[in-house]
Amino acid sequence: MQKLPIFGGAQGGDENKTSGKWNWRWVVVTISLLAIIGVVGLNIAGSAFAAKSSSGGSKPSKTVTVWIQVTDSCRQALSGATFSVSGPGIKTTTTKPTSGGAPVGLPGGAGSACPIQQGTCLNFSTGCTTATLNVPTTGTFTYTITVKKTAPGQGTNASYASCDGGSQCHNPEKATVIVNSSGSVSATITNEEPDGTIVKWPTTKAAYTGSQTDPLLYHQFGVSSGFSDQCDGDKDADDHLTGTPSQHCDGDEVNGKHA
Repeated sequence: MQKLPIFGGAQGGDENKTSGKWNWRWVVVTISLLAIIGVVGLNIAGSAFAAKSSSGGSKPSKTVTVWIQVTDSCRQALSGATFSVSGPGIKTTTTKPTSGGAPVGLPGGAGSACPIQQGTCLNFSTGCTTATLNVPTTGTFTYTITVKKTAPGQGTNASYASCDGGSQCHNPEKATVIVNSSGSVSATITNEEPDGTIVKWPTTKAAYTGSQTDPLLYHQFGVSSGFSDQCDGDKDADDHLTGTPSQHCDGDEVNGKHA
């Protein structure tokens, strides 16, 4: 009887070898995919870190209290005004109204040029309020604090304007506040007068520190109900003055030309 060759054993060995090769190939493919995913993840994390760094700092771990004070166009501290606060880690919020009742002259203000540029909230609360800002762990954060509601009228002032220099304001006063990682504050206030002239306070020093003895100092011009004191005599919004007309009171001026 002729013996037939048996291929089963040899064939099974070839299948095992082939299966082993494919298993190693899958291992290599899996490792490669994991490596690619890791690189992509690192790139995403790096981009997020770069974006965070470019915003001026990292996630805050503490806060700082910034003091704010408001006066009229000279040196009388005013109660009842509020401010809008916005910046890193803060959804736009509103301060509590400035404290006090009737206007009170700032201590040491007598004889100072108007508007006074140095306020105080230490042992003197009228016209004061605060804002709480985040302190970055690195770099700086920049905030804006803008007049939201002016002080209510007092005496001959039927109301107050959101800027200084006249009765017609195109934009409210706004502070730019920079906070560094040590919690130090540096702030300046931009006032746009009715004719468009820009003034930055303080002019007597580099910036306000936002402390109780050096609050951000805003000014709100007194507005009359009638036209007893006028700016340009045409009895419109810039003619509700309560004192000596400012040289920049004409709200009809556009780039130095009467509209």
